[in-house]
Amino acid sequence: MSKRPLCVLAAGFLLIQVFRLWQMEPEPEQALLRQLGEEGSTILCSGTVQRWEERGDGTLCYELISVSKDLTDLKDSMESIDSEDLVDSPASISDVANLDVILNDSNSNDFISKASDQKQISNKQLGLNWKLLVYDKESREHFPVGSRVQIQGTLRYFDRAVNPGMFDSRAFYRRKGIAAMFFAEKIEKVPERMQTSELSETLCRFRTAWKKMLYRGMDEKHAATVAAILLGEKSGMDPDVKEEFQLGGIGHILAISSLHMSLLGIGLYQFLRKRGLPFWSAGLVGSSFLGLYVLMVGIGVSTTRALVMYLVKIGAEITGRTYDGWTALFLAAAIVTGIQPLYFTDSGFWLSFGAISGILLWQEIGKNLLENRVNGITMWAGFTGVAVQIFLLPIQLFYQYEVSGYSILLNAVVIPLMPVLLGSALLGSLFLAGGSLPVTGKMVWGAGRGILKGTEVLLECYRRLCQITLKMPGARIVTGKPQIWKMAGYYLLVFLGVWIAIKRKGRRKQRRKREKRRGKTKLHRVPGKEKKSDGGRKKKIAGMTLAIMLAFLLLLLPESKKKGLEMVMLDVGQGDGIAIHFPDGKNLLVDGGSLDVEDLAKYRLEPYLKSRGISRLDYVFVTHGDQDHISGIVQMMERVDRGVKIENLVVPIRDVWEEQLEELVSLAKTKKIRVVEMKEEQILAFSGGTIRCLQPGEMEYPEPGNAASMVLQLSYGKFDLLLTGDVEGEGERMLTEKLASEKEKRVKQKEGQRENEERSGIGEIEVLKVAHHGSKNSTSEEFLSVVQPECALLSAGKKNRYGHPHEETINRLAEEGVTKFCTVEMGAIRIRTDGEKYQICGLCGQKETDIIGIKYTGHR
Repeated sequence: MSKRPLCVLAAGFLLIQVFRLWQMEPEPEQALLRQLGEEGSTILCSGTVQRWEERGDGTLCYELISVSKDLTDLKDSMESIDSEDLVDSPASISDVANLDVILNDSNSNDFISKASDQKQISNKQLGLNWKLLVYDKESREHFPVGSRVQIQGTLRYFDRAVNPGMFDSRAFYRRKGIAAMFFAEKIEKVPERMQTSELSETLCRFRTAWKKMLYRGMDEKHAATVAAILLGEKSGMDPDVKEEFQLGGIGHILAISSLHMSLLGIGLYQFLRKRGLPFWSAGLVGSSFLGLYVLMVGIGVSTTRALVMYLVKIGAEITGRTYDGWTALFLAAAIVTGIQPLYFTDSGFWLSFGAISGILLWQEIGKNLLENRVNGITMWAGFTGVAVQIFLLPIQLFYQYEVSGYSILLNAVVIPLMPVLLGSALLGSLFLAGGSLPVTGKMVWGAGRGILKGTEVLLECYRRLCQITLKMPGARIVTGKPQIWKMAGYYLLVFLGVWIAIKRKGRRKQRRKREKRRGKTKLHRVPGKEKKSDGGRKKKIAGMTLAIMLAFLLLLLPESKKKGLEMVMLDVGQGDGIAIHFPDGKNLLVDGGSLDVEDLAKYRLEPYLKSRGISRLDYVFVTHGDQDHISGIVQMMERVDRGVKIENLVVPIRDVWEEQLEELVSLAKTKKIRVVEMKEEQILAFSGGTIRCLQPGEMEYPEPGNAASMVLQLSYGKFDLLLTGDVEGEGERMLTEKLASEKEKRVKQKEGQRENEERSGIGEIEVLKVAHHGSKNSTSEEFLSVVQPECALLSAGKKNRYGHPHEETINRLAEEGVTKFCTVEMGAIRIRTDGEKYQICGLCGQKETDIIGIKYTGHR
């Protein structure tokens, strides 16, 4: 490292940035809410267009900076803000300038307000800088970059991860400096503040024209994929294609990478050099061209890293120095994290820089160990793909929880063909652009479509390979989120393997140099020396292979079985979804549906299960057939090849089935899932615990619907949990009578054993899952007086249209002294018990207070 001083400085800067990130205060969410407004409120604001793009459905998406807001609708809340508390508070995003909050006359009806009538609070006083993402589906009038626009519409905040394993949209956009999104109802230009940026506007128009040209010259599905690869626009991609590429382990081809930069920047540079241009001129033209390309596709982690490394490489050639990939890589990382330290928490950062690290390590091995024994560009690229996969494996598992068993083989095919794919896409686009020529336009356009047809064939081959491998045994290896110590041990073993491969030869080189300086250099090879050298090379390859195999075993080593029972009430919005994990490895799901969360299985249920290393559910219980209890289960059945497999579907007796439940059972049978009808008083036994069905019974049951919900009692040691589905009305009355009868029997059995029996409820119910999301029509006073739970769990959607949980229910729980836990406030809620004591805590709180740290510990 002594020969890489710049690399050492960059590494030191990275350590400083890590410390800064550790010291960084949490997102000032309350301040943002007070400035922008409440979720779903209609507000008036203005801002400067920094970037725009046109979505596939014609919606225009604007990115605004220098945002100002009309606080007419929040004037009362602003009066409670102490301006002294806002002075000199730190800015969260450093790349946006001049935030002004504008207070207008509350009686003004003018949409475009006059600056002379406005009172402003400066950006320094507010201490916050942010961007706003605006979607215009109404007017669809184009506003160029640099325009000052005023917008009226609905404010929305990005979703926070409310379940373990769930993608955190709010954190993702925070890294980009975007605070919220805005659905415009009316948008107009502010003429006196218009200052159009010609270069940025030209690049936006060029990107849009290029995208439309691809859609005219290619099949729509493949055009969207090529637009993602060349332009970084993934909004129009088919979700199925994107998921297939990701599950196949080749999702990285959809990101702007260094390969793009090599073809565009270095290709242009070498072309100009061959035409006789001097180093400086060719380097300046190539760098300028590449810089414009980065501005067009958007400045991100991968593009910034690739641009910096390209500039370092060109700079080395111009100045006559040797290019060092490690120095360029560390310098790029320092620049990226210098712009935004939060990129340390971004999966794209680690995947991008990890891939290049794998390539550089492979180059070191190739130079020092394999020498010229890997012949051909294709073979070298294939081995490079293997090296990249080995280096990225822990990162992929940490963020995606699974890896394709055939990803190494797929990348050995895909990576060598990527230059062909990119080259054909670029060349075909160039020919399509020439289709406007007056004489030969049609012929050139036809040639372009022919070239792009080859691109379509290659993309279809990629997709077919992914589809074939997904159906093969071992296609998806779900390990869950690896522990940090396992990842650290993995990389230590990998670096040990690399050290075994390259270190000894380095020492021999130093010894030969010393001998040469002393005049002891041998002029002739000793007979048999070459064979001995080959033997040493084989030993080093074997040592490196062994170290990497040990690294794989360590990373994939299954975790030791946890003691006790764990139950997690997932935040599924307006619905129910409860996961239960027994210590013997059995995994259950009770309900799984939502009315307000689309693709519930893909984005909430499966990510949680995969993050725990669960690829199949032993039992899925369905209390009744409403959509807010089964929608996610239906999706899981339809996604069996891509998601989590269901072994057994447990449903109530057939007499209470509704049409939706019948359809679910029919779908389960077509997917070869075993269907079990659970009758009253039937019990399923697991390691140390049981699940008992309390109702409905065959002899007496209410009409199908909420009242006929299957009620389950989960018991583990002395801990009991009552799962009530949506039971209400007649069903709750029958349940109350049953529980009261059993309570009376228990009291009689215990007479003579204890004179005073406090809280002698059925099965000593510690925790109640409140029925029907806290509706006032359920959980009556009579029911609570019989059950007498210590804690209650409620699952409901944030600001749902039903108003769940109802105030009447909350009051009844409070009157009975029951401690309440609700997903609206806490996100996912976890219970752990050893059969004697139990603990309840929130996992991913939505409130800005430290509610996720609240823990309730109780015991009987």
